[in-house]
Amino acid sequence: MPPFPIGIAEIKKGKPSDSLKASACLSILVVRWVSSWVHPAKH
Repeated sequence: MPPFPIGIAEIKKGKPSDSLKASACLSILVVRWVSSWVHPAKH
């Protein structure tokens, strides 16, 4: 499972700068998870 709930929780309880970092990390995780799902051979 992708760690979406953890990232969302961090964004909700974090400071503006922390939430920006968290959302950036979350978007990277989403891209990696989607690409690994679309291209399982490259995983």
